[in-house]
Amino acid sequence: MQPPDAAGAAYHPVRYWRQEDVAGPQNFGDYLTELFLEELFVLPSWPADAYYLVGSVIRDQRIRRTLAELHVDLDRGSVAFWGCGLRGPEGLSVEGRSRATFFGVRGPLTRDALALPTDTVIGDPGLLLPLLVEKPSVGHGRTVCVTHFHEPRLPADIKSQTGVDDVVSAAIPPLLPHLREIIRLIAGADFVLSGSLHAAIAACAYGVPFAFFDSGHVDVPFKWDDFAASIGILPLFARTLAEGRAIYGDVLAATCRPPALSPLLHAAPFQVLPDMLLRALVHDGWCDAPAVAEALARMQPLAAAAKQTQREAQDRWLDRERLRFEARRAASAG
Repeated sequence: MQPPDAAGAAYHPVRYWRQEDVAGPQNFGDYLTELFLEELFVLPSWPADAYYLVGSVIRDQRIRRTLAELHVDLDRGSVAFWGCGLRGPEGLSVEGRSRATFFGVRGPLTRDALALPTDTVIGDPGLLLPLLVEKPSVGHGRTVCVTHFHEPRLPADIKSQTGVDDVVSAAIPPLLPHLREIIRLIAGADFVLSGSLHAAIAACAYGVPFAFFDSGHVDVPFKWDDFAASIGILPLFARTLAEGRAIYGDVLAATCRPPALSPLLHAAPFQVLPDMLLRALVHDGWCDAPAVAEALARMQPLAAAAKQTQREAQDRWLDRERLRFEARRAASAG
């Protein structure tokens, strides 16, 4: 399924930041939503008016705005969050909790602030990227700094400060091939210094040494703390590549333990493609890798047909959602 145009974004039940700015730059982390819809999911398995599949988006204001944008009755609407996080420790209001359903959360700080059960699935969906984009067999061996979407300084200034080989922005063109290119750049790096949380999550997912980048302004400190707690590390920030290497080597490498991927997939409010479940079980060490590789090879002739069926099912679902949206909009206008 291709990313929506402006009209499609208006009624699309799967939401993310900057979704309706279809011609402008997208944020690396939020735009992962489109990759998940393209490569991971088929149809919703849980009925909701709106879904969020990634991001620091659990907040009262966003729930109200999302339902209003979709012309859903605020007293009866529902928003499903999968692997998402809060932006601060204040949690949600009673009204917000009544409108929200949680299918795992990013980290234990979000879980505790929402008073969710201790067995709630923990993990950011960005950790699933190795299932979707293969790591290069040979890395490019360069050090990379990924800057925040709103980083005001020029790449040359960042490069001079940090000492990295390459500087790339989390503000990317709205194209899935470009998103995959950035993911492969991170996956093949020698070290990633990141002012974008999801670029750091991607590095962690691929086993690439990384550190959080302090550019002089840390965006939403709670989300960094939450993710750090989810993988067992301290939320330490570095201003240079040398500092980042020292932090990783002295502290992070010994404690970094990302959560298993298959529980996160099983918790999703969407049907997951079978091959992705198999890949997750192999990643987690719960399946024999050669046997699964053989099974996936046998499934390969059916892959194209399965992908086409997935896209057709999603298109029919979105057609129904568009009709529902237009009916609600007409009712609210009348």
